[in-house]
Amino acid sequence: MKKRIAFIFAPALLLVVAGFSILGAPDKTRMASDPTWDAALVQSALAVLESGHYAPQTIDDELSQKAFDLYLERIDYLKRFLLRSDVEKLRQFRNSIDDEVMSGQFGLLDMTTSILMERREQVKDFVSEILSEPFDFTVDERIETDPEKVEYSADLPALRERWRRLLKYSALTRYVSRLETQESMANGDDKVDRGADDSDEQSEDDDDEADDDDIEIKTPAEIEIDAREKVAENMERFFHNIDIEDHEDYMALYLNAVMSVYGPHTQYFPPADKDNFDIAMTGKLEGIGAQLQDDNGFIKVTNIVPGSASWRQGELEAEDVILKVAQADGPAVDVVDVKIDEAVKLIRGAKGTEVRLTVKKPTGEVKVIPIIRDVVELEETYAKSALIRDDNAGKSFGYIYLPKFYTDFRNDGSRTSSGDVRKELIKLRRDGVEGIILDLRDNGGGALQDAVDMSGLFFDKGPVVQVKGRGRRARVLRDMDSATVYSGPLIVLVNSYSASASEILSGALQDYGRAIIVGTSQTFGKGTVQTFADLNRYARRGAGEADRKEFGSLKLTIQQFYRVNGHSTQFEGVTPDILLPNPSGFIDEVGERSLDHALPWRSINPVEFQHSPHTWAIDNLREKSRRRVEASEAFDALQERVAVMRERREQTAESLSADIMRAENAQFKEFNERFKDMDRIDPNLQIESLSDDKRDMLSDEAKKEAAEKWHKKLSKDIYLQEAIAILKDIVLS
Repeated sequence: MKKRIAFIFAPALLLVVAGFSILGAPDKTRMASDPTWDAALVQSALAVLESGHYAPQTIDDELSQKAFDLYLERIDYLKRFLLRSDVEKLRQFRNSIDDEVMSGQFGLLDMTTSILMERREQVKDFVSEILSEPFDFTVDERIETDPEKVEYSADLPALRERWRRLLKYSALTRYVSRLETQESMANGDDKVDRGADDSDEQSEDDDDEADDDDIEIKTPAEIEIDAREKVAENMERFFHNIDIEDHEDYMALYLNAVMSVYGPHTQYFPPADKDNFDIAMTGKLEGIGAQLQDDNGFIKVTNIVPGSASWRQGELEAEDVILKVAQADGPAVDVVDVKIDEAVKLIRGAKGTEVRLTVKKPTGEVKVIPIIRDVVELEETYAKSALIRDDNAGKSFGYIYLPKFYTDFRNDGSRTSSGDVRKELIKLRRDGVEGIILDLRDNGGGALQDAVDMSGLFFDKGPVVQVKGRGRRARVLRDMDSATVYSGPLIVLVNSYSASASEILSGALQDYGRAIIVGTSQTFGKGTVQTFADLNRYARRGAGEADRKEFGSLKLTIQQFYRVNGHSTQFEGVTPDILLPNPSGFIDEVGERSLDHALPWRSINPVEFQHSPHTWAIDNLREKSRRRVEASEAFDALQERVAVMRERREQTAESLSADIMRAENAQFKEFNERFKDMDRIDPNLQIESLSDDKRDMLSDEAKKEAAEKWHKKLSKDIYLQEAIAILKDIVLS
């Protein structure tokens, strides 16, 4: 069947997981569906996609097959619950998802929910049985850790055996780590190698071993018991998190399988997820400034943000457990065994409003803490800079780190990444730097307009990027400000995780000849623009619960962008002018081309622009950099480490023998020792805060301490060291 639907769409903003007893059963009322709500949600999402997506799809069997394959992979990616027979039952829906989304009847979702609930209860029984008996760590058997190399279990005994090995592996890593810790202490070693981490879904809560001086020496048998008990605690937490999932969580997974056929950046966001996305984009929220986590049904405070409302009030502390939440003088709502997203909804709120938290202190004291909400700014999301002095050359350089392109689309007076970078450039100019490094490594992008505005900080007004919507001519986005904030030598650092807006900025600066792009590989290769649509605006609602529940938002691709030279960054990314050894060279697939259903590469006509007057002598700079890298012991060690890690990455079958694991740990420890000095501090480079920032730190010891910690980390960055060397080549030439 083939069906198409048409609605009017108007785009909005542009974006570029002590004793052990698993006795609880999932609350089946959480899985109760509202057919009216489900149908209205899906229909509103399809309406938005049909009218607004850059590359709309036909709702037919081909789409159904693609969506089913994604759905099946996502519901049990690690293949720890479904049996082969379950998968075969689900396959009957492979050609009918298109019919389901059009009719509002979701048989695949209903069957999946039923099967998973049954299998998870069976797995709970397996886990209880398995962890009730000691593990034999002398048996030479293995576990395959790569889910792509394992099949679904043939039957329940096979599924139980898979879980036995999973649990044994988790317990073994703790067992071996504790043995090695005890032996290291007996040998008087100051530093202890704790061994391997736990597997995917288990916590790394090892507070019981945090203080080596107080560790109790135990026999191997006692350590084995401790290891099993710790795994049991983590599994209890794991199943609790599963049990509090509800129908809307499952519907989101189902709907996102369909959305992903439209491309990897088209995604359904339930209301709470959209709120979290907005926080990530703006770097701020209105709330109390406490970081929370679900601790086996309890909402625990893990950190208080310095300067926040909670920090100023002074009574709420890390390790406090929140029991109830009340709005000012309103009734208190119990949040024990409530999903953390639901609890956060109650705790967050508008600036100036009061929330009253009933908390239990680690001492056992229960008290009510009133907090007046305020704006919380997450400083780690914002641009920051450092001054780098080269004693040998007698030169000073500037460094700006930009983790993302942030803005607040709802508030014109909010902080933006382009505005903050402008401020950092001005401060660096006042400190007399002779060159600047803009670090976009691992910057996944963000606001499109901010990338345009930021480009204009480095050259006079002109075109920055071209954007093309569905069925429309390309539109040129220009920097209209003729003022140039910084006109000196500029290096932009990128890597394979620099994406979207990072590629717009670095591509424009490269095309203009305004900067030298230095990196370890081509950038991510995301050449598309997304927007958010509020699904509540597009819903066809009838009477019932669906009229009262929020639908959330849909992020969808509406445009493709192109550099001023006409080339898309889709798949191709931005190729650095100077390539450095890749620390992630052991990872096979990185970037847009590795994602399912990504849009293809295209090109359009270039636009005219004024090339920068800078002449960088790129070939000469590239050759000097190549010679330095080849002579560098640090880069030699890095490339050797990459080769070893690539080989280890292929070895995905792990031993369940303590002797073998210990031998492998010893080998890996020796390997790490060889490379522990890979990132060496260059004694000739002095990294410090800018003059303006030093004045701000006179009354803020915490800010000063954070800056010093960051500077120490930068001092060991061999890529930053090479970027500085390239700047010196430019300045001294």
